[in-house]
Amino acid sequence: PPKPEAPETLKDPPPGFNYDLWLGPSPYVPYSDVRVSLTWLFIRDYGLGCLGGAWGIHDLDAAQFFFDTDETAPIEIEGRARYYEDIRDVPYSWTVEQKYASGPTVIHMDLVTAKKRAKQFELGSMASLVTGSKGWIWVSRQGVRTDPESLAQTVIGANEKHVIFSDDHKQNFLDAIRKKAQPISPITAAVHAETMCQQSAIAMQLQRKLRWDPQAERFIDVEQAIRLLSRAVRAQWSYTI
Repeated sequence: PPKPEAPETLKDPPPGFNYDLWLGPSPYVPYSDVRVSLTWLFIRDYGLGCLGGAWGIHDLDAAQFFFDTDETAPIEIEGRARYYEDIRDVPYSWTVEQKYASGPTVIHMDLVTAKKRAKQFELGSMASLVTGSKGWIWVSRQGVRTDPESLAQTVIGANEKHVIFSDDHKQNFLDAIRKKAQPISPITAAVHAETMCQQSAIAMQLQRKLRWDPQAERFIDVEQAIRLLSRAVRAQWSYTI
């Protein structure tokens, strides 16, 4: 198990810090320095830890890109997890399998678990691994490895599918605004990558296999899972869909 987080010391927020605004629509809880540190990412009221925004969403976004599924999301989700037992209440260890209607399956794991399952994750830190009948491709911010090595030298023909080239996401986004063009990471890609994070969290919380309707964007026939797709908000906050 991970090292426990420091215990909370409840006290008044420091002068000039609008704690009510920081909480936003989430439930009211007393202030503590620990809660508003980077630990907030690992408290379910605000984030999903490394399963989501603290890292995992980046690898899931990459998987969506690889499978050309930015416009949809997996239809079957099943996983298991171990959870922090202090102020943090999200998974620190997990394995989730998410299957697409088109056939591929994404297996999303924390890095410790991934290293036990596939030797390629010893090549570096957080990464995505694509495996097929003729080899594999390992992709991370540290670079790309392939097996066979010749796979990386494959020339994509003029009439084959090409993707947007970008080695500067910020500039790509600004260029897309100026040119009224699609950026390399459109909003639909972000939404569906986040959908995968939320699917995973709910399936593991309920400890059961779930099915998903990509068109309706909701779980199928499991009312408890459907209810977890939204949360009550504090009185002064509201939103309309």
